[in-house]
Amino acid sequence: MSYVSRFFRLPADHAVDWYLAARATYAPAINRGGGAVMVDGDRWLITLIGAGGEVPPTDQAGFLDYAASLSLEEIPAAITAGTPLTPAYRYARMANRWICYHRLRRWPQRLVAVGDAVCVLNPVYGQGLTVAVQEAQLLDELLDGTRTLTGLAQRFQRRLGDLIRLPWSMATSSDLSWDPAPPSRSARLIRWYLHHLLDLIPTDPEVATRFLRVQNMISTPTTLVTPRMIAKVLRQSYAAHAH
Repeated sequence: MSYVSRFFRLPADHAVDWYLAARATYAPAINRGGGAVMVDGDRWLITLIGAGGEVPPTDQAGFLDYAASLSLEEIPAAITAGTPLTPAYRYARMANRWICYHRLRRWPQRLVAVGDAVCVLNPVYGQGLTVAVQEAQLLDELLDGTRTLTGLAQRFQRRLGDLIRLPWSMATSSDLSWDPAPPSRSARLIRWYLHHLLDLIPTDPEVATRFLRVQNMISTPTTLVTPRMIAKVLRQSYAAHAH
């Protein structure tokens, strides 16, 4: 995956009744995506995303053409009406990486590894800083509850493994959908469920809110698999097959 971002200023007469418009990539067929989000007042951040071999362009004409191909008129309209404030920057180092220090049987005393030194998550999901803050809070908790630093570093790394497991699963389960290798049975089930869940987002505010809360790590993924949510997904699946 890769993405290109650029700031624009929209004129006062360009009226919008939304704060965020987005088109997600969707394996295996939809490999172009993007979004426009209001940053502060008249400044907007517009990002174009490429997956499965697609690479968004950085020149103005190509940037607009790519946005127009997303079947989401709000993004190209904002680009056309807006004034570029920055160059277009491309970022392509999207791989997830987790160095599993928590599995080491021996660990140096009074040395801790945190943040990207342990785990790098695909930045398109916006979870890396949140995870780093949670790691800092965990370290603060352990320091506050001990009278000696002996053994604390290794306890921290082991607890860190538990903390990272959930955001890691969230990021990689989505990214692995682009892997051409046949998925496992559990991966197929997760993809099937997520596919129909995402189809509900444009028309179901409850599903959209729950999904965004999970993506932003405010709520746990279990809020997406309650009996009520499962029923909605099953109805969506039935309706999709009926058509």
